[in-house]
Amino acid sequence: MSEIYAFGDSVLKGIVLENEKYKVCKNRFSNICEDVLNVVIENKAKFGSTISIGEKSFEKNLSMLDNPDVEYVVLEFGGNDCDFKWKEISDNPNIEHSPNIEVNEFVKMYTEIIQVIKSKNKKPVLLSLPPIDA
Repeated sequence: MSEIYAFGDSVLKGIVLENEKYKVCKNRFSNICEDVLNVVIENKAKFGSTISIGEKSFEKNLSMLDNPDVEYVVLEFGGNDCDFKWKEISDNPNIEHSPNIEVNEFVKMYTEIIQVIKSKNKKPVLLSLPPIDA
């Protein structure tokens, strides 16, 4: 059976807010895809993940690319990367603030992960794209 590995944030993990608590949705996208496509999806996505957190998880699981049953690696990052530390902005609204991950660093890290995936003859599937003009 084919396997797919997935790395990303809470969107890919399938985190929902229910009764004022965060939980993993049973009917999340990856579970539906497993059933429809008859594949196994190893969902390594993590709540709050940025590309730097995802890169560490990817490196920790790098041996998965040696598995001949893995053809695709799904990546979904960006939401937490472009977010700001809003409390700091509220406390100091008149100074310049940066996002969690600067756009150039985001593109660099995303590109490096994609290159590793391709170097192992696997296909990256991007559910969010790095900016083109970065």
